Amino acid sequence: MIPEVQNRDGALYADVTPSSLGLPIYTPMCHIPIPYSIYWRQLGETFVEQAKATCPVDTGYLRDHIGYNSDSGGCELWSDAPYSAYQEYGTSKMRAQPYFEAAMTNAYANIEGSMSALAQEFMENDADLWILTNRCGREGTLEECYGDLQKLDKIIAFMQKENQATAAEAGWYYDITPLLDAKAEISARIEQLKEMEALRETQKGLGGFLAELIGMMLAQLLLAPVTIFEIMLDDISNGNDPNHYPSH
Repeated sequence: MIPEVQNRDGALYADVTPSSLGLPIYTPMCHIPIPYSIYWRQLGETFVEQAKATCPVDTGYLRDHIGYNSDSGGCELWSDAPYSAYQEYGTSKMRAQPYFEAAMTNAYANIEGSMSALAQEFMENDADLWILTNRCGREGTLEECYGDLQKLDKIIAFMQKENQATAAEAGWYYDITPLLDAKAEISARIEQLKEMEALRETQKGLGGFLAELIGMMLAQLLLAPVTIFEIMLDDISNGNDPNHYPSH
């Protein structure tokens, strides 16, 4: 998919943006901007090189008026000689000598895979980040929290890498403060879960001791009637009153 080429009074222009290439601008869930800026410059440089190498040359005016401008939002390509369109598409009196669209298509083909891979990586991180920021520090087992923390550390490292790679080019940077806050919340929950687990282990040990103590007391209570009954039998056999509590 390539953007539409505009004919402006014989000059040719094309605005290459994520939308014109069918690429996402932001991630769908967390709305993180995807930094294509390094690829826009690469696209422009390749386009100019190929267009100048393939355009028809007579005086050199056409070749000298091929250029580009890129920023964080995309890349504008042009051939602003007033007869550029006639050379590209031909007329009823001259054959076409195309150079513009082919150069643009080839330039994008060189970076299409890299741009799609970058978008895909952001999409995958976006899904994980949505889950993490919505549940961090509020739910999950200890094992799940450790897994969440590992995923979040990976995303933070990825975002920091993108900051370094694109901040100067794009003129903006990613604010990872919410990610660091989420990491702190998950870490706090891990500590709470560890404390709860330690408390359960303590209660479990205490419960075992109490159970043993209660068992000993019940055993004594169960033995006591037997002992009294044996004393009563012994008194009867010796002629004592069975209704009288033995004195010994």
